[in-house]
Amino acid sequence: MALSSKLYWSTYALWISALVGIARRINQEVTESYMDEIFHVPQAQAYCAGDWRYWNGAITTPPGLYLLPAILSNIQQHLPRYFSRFNLCSLDSLRFFNLSILALLPLLYTSLLLALRTSIASAQKQKFTTTTTKEREENRNSARWEGLTIALMPVLGWWGWLYYTDLGSVATVLLSMRLSLGKRWFLSSFVGAISLLFRQTNIVWVAFIAGVGIARELRTGNSSKKTKSQLYDPLLPDARLIDLVLTPYSLAYLSLHNISTIVPSLTAYLPVFLGFLAFIKLNGGIVLGDKSNHVATIHIPQIYYFIAFSAVFFSPHLLDPAKIKKTLSSLFGSKRRVATSLNALVVMCWTVRNFTIAHPFLLADNRHFAFYLWRRVLNIHPLARYLLTPVYLIASRLVYQAL
Repeated sequence: MALSSKLYWSTYALWISALVGIARRINQEVTESYMDEIFHVPQAQAYCAGDWRYWNGAITTPPGLYLLPAILSNIQQHLPRYFSRFNLCSLDSLRFFNLSILALLPLLYTSLLLALRTSIASAQKQKFTTTTTKEREENRNSARWEGLTIALMPVLGWWGWLYYTDLGSVATVLLSMRLSLGKRWFLSSFVGAISLLFRQTNIVWVAFIAGVGIARELRTGNSSKKTKSQLYDPLLPDARLIDLVLTPYSLAYLSLHNISTIVPSLTAYLPVFLGFLAFIKLNGGIVLGDKSNHVATIHIPQIYYFIAFSAVFFSPHLLDPAKIKKTLSSLFGSKRRVATSLNALVVMCWTVRNFTIAHPFLLADNRHFAFYLWRRVLNIHPLARYLLTPVYLIASRLVYQAL
């Protein structure tokens, strides 16, 4: 086994040890449900006790988070007494379910990265497979390190120590994508449906996975001979504004002329979408429970927050002086670029003025980081939110250039 491989597994084991150590300390200090755990934990424990009619009206997501502990607890009751001494539905145990998912995420990321690289190489008509054992091992090691790095994402890691829906939601979406890359359509669709039990908004990701699968089938030459057209899907550096129309049109056109090619993937995912529409109809909307505080709204500045946060905190390599200089030149390097950038800033200021939303929960709950970002950065002065628009614009350009 190569040295880098041994180093990876040692680092992976050290990371898991750190996760467990932190979890033990948190469980020692935070012995009661924290934040939204006050809703999730009693709900899971009710299911564990066999009370399937109980439902807390403050919960807005489906019961996927609570089903696995309840199923395992039910199985435990039929095992020898030795196993009954473990309370699978205690606060510590419920948190451990999420910790287990977080610990396994690097393996899922690695598998997904390798499958993506194979798929991309196939789409580009390149030979992905390497000829030597050493090259194959180096490729696997590269994907392993990248997968472990992604798993270190702080925002996601936070939920590994609490009993929330986030990790189950992320893991099932990624697994559905991985299965789709292997053309295991029906299994991918099934796992995608399970992801909806954690977060109903995952229907967007299921649609994305289905769309990517269909596009990949059309691109890799499996289409019929009814049309010689190729899928129009330019790379981002070559894309134009009109391509936002041309690419979907090309996908729809080729799909209609190559029905037999996309039938396997289309029929696999169609029941999930039909079932979701039925759920929306019966539920009277996408939100379960507390509908009044969870209303779909247009919140354009949230995109600005996301891009700036991603550029500054998750991609610090983008802040290289040479890259910033290149970005400033691309935004303000000529009269035409200055005019374009100023117009963009005017539009951004207009969206900030008309679409900034401060949810009552944001204003009231000082246990969230967002509470302090809003109070001490975005809302520290009436003009503060507008003065940040140049930061959003530069961050957007940095991320665009990186992509």
